[in-house]
Amino acid sequence: MKTSIDHVVTLTADLQAASTAAQNLGFFCTPESQLLSASSANRTIVFEHDYWELLTVLEATPINAAMRGSANLRSGINGICASSCDLDQSIAAAQSGELALSGPISLTRKILLNGQERELRFRVAHCLQFPDALLLFYCEHKTRELVLRKEWQSHPNGALGLGKISLVTEHVTQTASAIAWLFDGTMAETAKDGIRIDAGRQTICVVPPCHFEPVEALIGSHSSGVAVLGVRCRSPDAALKYAAERGTQVLQTPAGRCFAYAPGLGDLIVEFIS
Repeated sequence: MKTSIDHVVTLTADLQAASTAAQNLGFFCTPESQLLSASSANRTIVFEHDYWELLTVLEATPINAAMRGSANLRSGINGICASSCDLDQSIAAAQSGELALSGPISLTRKILLNGQERELRFRVAHCLQFPDALLLFYCEHKTRELVLRKEWQSHPNGALGLGKISLVTEHVTQTASAIAWLFDGTMAETAKDGIRIDAGRQTICVVPPCHFEPVEALIGSHSSGVAVLGVRCRSPDAALKYAAERGTQVLQTPAGRCFAYAPGLGDLIVEFIS
């Protein structure tokens, strides 16, 4: 079943530090909310069709074991979620291929909206195998109108939505194959022995550890687990300037590509794209 990215997940031990780093990059973060059944808390960066979730574990429980495992092995992008209008159908389609999924899990979390408590309802199903500790899952929102709120989509850096995600891993084929099954996307080889996956509105590139100028310049490492999150903006140059003025490390390549790195978000570089 063809789908797009619903959201990406950054796991952090310090939600406040991660939120501050995202705000210094020019993103508006929603107020903190808690998912009590998973003993976790989050803040989200919301766009028109998708969002970026900053997530922390409050207390170790069996239901958040996979999250804790991912957080111990990678940082930056810990999870990629595909959108689903019918989770049962998505599970059946994925399992008819090569992707082993959990059964549907119903979850809720509460938010304050205009001073009133509202309940978000959603169902998820996650891959039972985690290539390179990357969490892959589907999400069916029952109250999507409470997630992609228009008032949360105004970002000082002019961000509009998720674009291209690049993942560095030593297990390129295994990781790319799992992602492709999740999105029912086609795979194509890229330069430097990487693989590109069509994920609907977005593109995901899986590449091996290799020389990549922005990673070398901003992080000093190109090891497995590093990620580059491409975010579409009204003006990448203006977004880069905003981040630089707030003390964030930035890099503009000779070709005009705009990158920024805030350590509070782990091994994640943000690229502002048009």
